[in-house]
Order: sequence, then structure tokens, then C-alpha cells
Amino acid sequence: MSSIPSVASGRGQDCEPPPASLPFPPLRPRWRITLVISPARVKPMPDRLLYLAAYDVTDPNRLQAALHVLKGYACGGQKSVFECFLTERERQALVSAVRAVLDVASDRFLLLPLGRVTVRTLGIAVPPSDPEFYYVG
Repeated sequence: MSSIPSVASGRGQDCEPPPASLPFPPLRPRWRITLVISPARVKPMPDRLLYLAAYDVTDPNRLQAALHVLKGYACGGQKSVFECFLTERERQALVSAVRAVLDVASDRFLLLPLGRVTVRTLGIAVPPSDPEFYYVG
């Protein structure tokens, strides 16, 4: 009889147990992965509006900081122009975060509301959507 369990019969009793002494200790996970599903905190896509966010920053340090802020809200974009689907609260948070990073005397930021639109994609583009869960690590 084979030591591989029979899947067709639904039995797993004919497996051989692992040897008592292994030449190496058994592997144990070093971290734990937690999946957080929070539908109460995340609004579905229809409750969000599409915005086009663009910036022009003169200082390289502020440029990296603005890029970091925008990537946290964006679902797509290139270089200094990003597409963001935002609720009103997220829009206010984005504006205050960008205001804290930029120098209003020399830098520019534009947040253009495009409203509720049907997103059409071409080529290999993927239409934006909210994931079923968020990973918080």
C-alpha cells in the first residue's frame, strides 16, 4: 500500500507519521499575518468621487514627501498626476496632508473634482475597485 493518502476514498489514515528525530528543528513562523475586514470603515466605490490630483514642487525633499502623501490616496497615476477616488473626509485629509508638506509660496497643488464618472480603460489598464479586505501589518 502506498504512503500517499487516497484522495478519492477520502481517507488520510494510511499516511506515515514523520520520523521521530529530524536532522533540523521544525519550522515555526516568525510573524503572524492578520487580515482585517472592516466594511463599516470603508465606503464602497459608488460613494466615492473621482478626483485628479496634480502637484508641482520645487524642492526635492518636499517632492518626495508630496509623492508619499499622494500615493497613499491614489489608485493610479504617473509622475506628478494621480487619480484618486475619495470620500469627502478623505478629500479633506488629503488637502490638509498636502498643505502640511508643500510651501504655498513656491509650490502648486491642484485637486480637480471629476465627479461620478464611468471609468473606461484601454490596453492593459485595470479599472479601479475597492478590495474585499485590507491588510494591516
